[in-house]
Amino acid sequence: SLLDLSNDDFIKTTEERHVKVAQSIFQKIFDKGEIYKKSYSGLYCEGCEAFLAKRDLVDGKCLEHNKEPKIIEEENYFFKLSKYSKKLEIYISGNKNLQSEVKKQILNWIKGGLNDWCISRDAPYFGFKIPGENKKYFYVWLDAPVGYMASLANYLKGDVNAAEKQWNESKVIHFIGKDIIYFHLLFWPAVLMSADFTPAENVIVHGLMN
Repeated sequence: SLLDLSNDDFIKTTEERHVKVAQSIFQKIFDKGEIYKKSYSGLYCEGCEAFLAKRDLVDGKCLEHNKEPKIIEEENYFFKLSKYSKKLEIYISGNKNLQSEVKKQILNWIKGGLNDWCISRDAPYFGFKIPGENKKYFYVWLDAPVGYMASLANYLKGDVNAAEKQWNESKVIHFIGKDIIYFHLLFWPAVLMSADFTPAENVIVHGLMN
């Protein structure tokens, strides 16, 4: 291919190796007191799989899917995303290969104020359960990015410490679509910081591909 890329591994989020790493990260953050439980009501776009603020809507609809979000009220787990505002600002500002328009957009989001992030969903929901819960499931955007880490060879060998060291010493590059920058440039880096991992050294954003 033009970029001379290949897939060294393919991982399903239902695989045991993936579930173990996701639960390990959750537990690590939970034990630090950066995950808590509360009742929440908000506007949820099923296409984005995300809660939206009124400021994100145009004529009451999600701009990406041209559809009105549903009002959902649940008791869920939340991650203290707001705590990482300053660290995220430093991370984004220092990302040399991130396009200037994307960098500006993310920094504006941070300056506008970050709310704590809802990281669970009630049954019925796809995915797998939060540790110790019967009806709470991992939110897809906490679950899915874990696949980047779960495919490391040392995780497959069961050597968690070696895998974490391998991740932190690697020069990770994310090549992502423009519709998921909120998750890869705010949520996922903050989760990694909380779990004492290094976020991707470079993130490059492309347009949507058919």
